[in-house]
Amino acid sequence: MIMQCLGMPSILHDVRGRSKPTRGMGYGAGFCCPVISLLIEGAQLILARISIRWMSMTFSSVSMPRALIVDPGGTSRAKLRQVAEEAGFEPLLARSGADASEMARKAKPDIGLLAYRLPDMNGLQLAEGLRPLVARGAPLLLVTSEDPQDFIQEAFAAGITDVFQRSRMPQLMVYLKDFLDRKQCSELQGSRILLVEDSQVFIHMVTDMLTQCGMTVDSATSVEDARRLYGQNKYQLVITDLVLEGGESGLSLVRYLRQNQQDYVKLPILVMTGFDDPIRKAELFRAGINDYVSKPLSEDEFMARVRNLLIARHLFERVESQEKRMRQLATTDQLTGLSNRHLYVEAASRYLARAEREGHALCMLMADIDFFKKINDQHGHARGDDVLHAMGELFLARSRFRKSDVVARFGGEEFVALLPNCGVEDAISKAEGLRRAAESLDIGGIRLTLSVGVACFDPSQPESMDSLFARADAALYDAKRQGRNRVVLRAPRLEE
Repeated sequence: MIMQCLGMPSILHDVRGRSKPTRGMGYGAGFCCPVISLLIEGAQLILARISIRWMSMTFSSVSMPRALIVDPGGTSRAKLRQVAEEAGFEPLLARSGADASEMARKAKPDIGLLAYRLPDMNGLQLAEGLRPLVARGAPLLLVTSEDPQDFIQEAFAAGITDVFQRSRMPQLMVYLKDFLDRKQCSELQGSRILLVEDSQVFIHMVTDMLTQCGMTVDSATSVEDARRLYGQNKYQLVITDLVLEGGESGLSLVRYLRQNQQDYVKLPILVMTGFDDPIRKAELFRAGINDYVSKPLSEDEFMARVRNLLIARHLFERVESQEKRMRQLATTDQLTGLSNRHLYVEAASRYLARAEREGHALCMLMADIDFFKKINDQHGHARGDDVLHAMGELFLARSRFRKSDVVARFGGEEFVALLPNCGVEDAISKAEGLRRAAESLDIGGIRLTLSVGVACFDPSQPESMDSLFARADAALYDAKRQGRNRVVLRAPRLEE
């Protein structure tokens, strides 16, 4: 039953949207990916329908399994990352065997996607060293552009689970989703149940049913004991009888639980009752139960209802996780890991309005990689992607920007940063720090320089975000005209 429910096709699919960058703010629909917007709306509709069915509007979170991706190529690594993320994994990215081993030692990934050719070893040698470092039973998949028949036996001997050619990405996606479904089913078996029943015979019988399916059971004979256990542990399901010791009924427990946890999916409640009165059943549902089963218990019916409640809880978490992932895709540049232009546009007006309302400073940096076209022409687009990825890591450094700053890839080799509550001197200092850091990079023999334009909002001279952007953009062009690899400030009204 569990496998049938968890093995069905995913109801939502991540989509990566692209929009052609244009200059200027352009707050219109050109920045929004309509496909992603529709998918997000669809996810919200699905969530609403599920929550209506289970009388809940609060979501719960789920820890994502980790996929170790080892690939030295920027473009090919980004493709594997996209496949892993769409399948539901948190990607851990490494470029070499040494980096992968160190990462696996710390993170214990659930699965590995290994390129055959690595800078310091091949994927087969890496697999032999990774096996004791990854999670127990973690598959190690070799991903290659070459004909696997040339080394398939050697691969299996080295501990590789399976081999996928890069032209077979759809098959790899199927494998990853199937593995994730099986893993999450096994995780269901560790569910912790609170059983509230005053008959020791029933406690023994129900506990035996549940533990045979891999569940952990805590039992209480009274509402008082149940409250104590509930306060000490986290439960995936509560099963209670109506008639209990101590003067309080199971209905009293239901009301108590719903006062503390109103999410009907996060904490499902199953009532066991000997009453077959429709009025009493309606009262139980109004109090907040999810389901009931009549005594004497039928084991098949009882276990089916338990599984259904746990599966509904699990599937609800998966829908929430997918919606969260779609939102992330809609607002994140996949190559650099920075915010994308869409999120920047959404944040820009909000940040400017706050700066005007509160009289705070707001500065903008516009940065552009110098001679990036020459890098692509001379070294190829794959190396150009490596440069952009490295620049993303430069911008993401925690010591460089604050959580409140919005740092985005604006398009191509151009980046923008919004810095609330940041004065002119601090903004110039940040820009100089970026320029110097970019100048010190060496990406496979490629040296970089960065031109940066700075513009700051003056609360005493209100202006639009288009105007602030235009000044930062003009400052960037000033830096280019003055010889590149420099920071230029464009003050208000200077261009008039």
